[in-house]
Amino acid sequence: MQALQTKLDALTNQNSDCKQHIEVLKESLSAKEQRSTTLQTEVDALRVRLEEKESFLSMKTKQLQDLTEEKDTLAGEIRDMKDMLDVKERKVNILQKKVCVCVHVTSWSLIVLITTN
Repeated sequence: MQALQTKLDALTNQNSDCKQHIEVLKESLSAKEQRSTTLQTEVDALRVRLEEKESFLSMKTKQLQDLTEEKDTLAGEIRDMKDMLDVKERKVNILQKKVCVCVHVTSWSLIVLITTN
């Protein structure tokens, strides 16, 4: 009978130990679930921030493309205006030469008129 009582006590202690172990495992599982929920919330918040940053980056990239296109357009207009300015300067030079020739011819005509009179 003593042996059975000892065995019963041992099994009761083992059962109690198993119940305590189960409680510890449940608490551990609960803590891990809370940590998992917290981490998932942080991941979701980071995902939202990442999407905002990607949207901002996309907007800035579009602005950069627009500005680059505008710069290229303006550079083309500047080139065209420089070409037009070169043409105008050549015309001015030609007209200045014509004016000099006219003045020179007019001077000779005056000299010829004065000497003939």
